Amino acid sequence: MAYDGACGELNVLENLWTSRVTSHVPLRDVSHLLSAEKVAEAIRMISECLRASGKRAPRIAVCGLNPQIAMKLLGFERGVTVQGGLPIPITTPAHGTAYDIAGMGLANPPAMRNAFELACKMSGNN
Repeated sequence: MAYDGACGELNVLENLWTSRVTSHVPLRDVSHLLSAEKVAEAIRMISECLRASGKRAPRIAVCGLNPQIAMKLLGFERGVTVQGGLPIPITTPAHGTAYDIAGMGLANPPAMRNAFELACKMSGNN
């Protein structure tokens, strides 16, 4: 993966990946933060990450607001967050690290397993 200084959060649920142009900003601010360049950057970043994960010819679509909400509804307990645009893969379970239940035997491991496996694929250590 190339690193040009631009990075951002990607959400992954199996073969469905999403990227963002804006993140965690009030809806009233979104239109001021959009530009053709920023959309192109989000597309470039997700394309590079998809290729790093083994997808030779990724198919990319551009859609509207909050695509990650659908992913949370479809499989939050299996989802992965990827920090795209960095020179090394950084992945985490979409639901976070669950420090609040550490050591209680309550954790649901699929998202952590998926995050680890994706980091291995993206680093070429699969």
